[in-house]
Amino acid sequence: MEDKVFPIAPGSSAPLWFCGVIGCPTLGLGAFLGTVALFGSRIVTLEVRHQGVRIQGDVYGRFIPRSSLKVAVARPLNRKAEPSYAPVGRTNGIGLPNYQSGWFRLANGSSALLFVTDWSRAVLVPTTEDFDLIVSPAEPQTFLAALEQPAKAAATFPLSSGGTPSRFPLSRLLMLAAVLIPLAIAALLGYIAFSTRRVRFEVLDEGLRIRGDIFGRTIPRTTLHLKDAQILNLKKDVAHRPCLRTFGVGLPGYSSGWFRLNDCRKGLLFLTDPSRAVCVPTSDGYTLLISPQDPEGFLTALTA
Repeated sequence: MEDKVFPIAPGSSAPLWFCGVIGCPTLGLGAFLGTVALFGSRIVTLEVRHQGVRIQGDVYGRFIPRSSLKVAVARPLNRKAEPSYAPVGRTNGIGLPNYQSGWFRLANGSSALLFVTDWSRAVLVPTTEDFDLIVSPAEPQTFLAALEQPAKAAATFPLSSGGTPSRFPLSRLLMLAAVLIPLAIAALLGYIAFSTRRVRFEVLDEGLRIRGDIFGRTIPRTTLHLKDAQILNLKKDVAHRPCLRTFGVGLPGYSSGWFRLNDCRKGLLFLTDPSRAVCVPTSDGYTLLISPQDPEGFLTALTA
């Protein structure tokens, strides 16, 4: 028998819009996390002026007026000797092994705004606004001196580039994961959106081959119950309607992979048009439900 190829029925544009709406922000998140992980701590600066302290180069950067800073009690912070100042919870911030920025809850219960790369150089600056500012400038003593007696011109201090060398591999792994996971999700959504228009059903002598989807496979003809194959309208046929996705893709206008049907059978779906679905039971304990563009022609070729 000559091999015949049937494209999947054109579905609505809903899956494309859905993947775009989810994928683009996810891709943006990956780019943002990558920028923060790789460059965040290197571009943050602490600018000391008469008017106060400005933190720049971070999404949590801000200007803190001098009137809100308790400069007289600002001091170096030894986290090991003072464990009550260790961050125990991130409320709205970035927490990497060698870089913490944003809002954290400390062990003593107070709120803190952190810009720390090296806790051995940490400086504690209490404020009158119910939070503590903890930073790790490259030169802690010079930073404290500038706080006490600010010069006419603004003094700028980069964050320390130090840290515990043994933690660098873990930090790099977390940075890599923070970047790659959102990018992988965005790539998967892009592939799924592409698959909704590219699935092909190939009728072969040896059986049925499904291409263009991550759940595609070749189903041997010996396992197909061709005598029971039929075209169904799943909007009316309640028994064969999928009710639970067990391991598959369920988008508006596109379903693929493994589902549980209302008749409690397993279903392998490649559906874009449930009103004209080809239903083929198998001897492997599941029912195949697909949407070829030409259901009648496909069924004729499959049962020939």
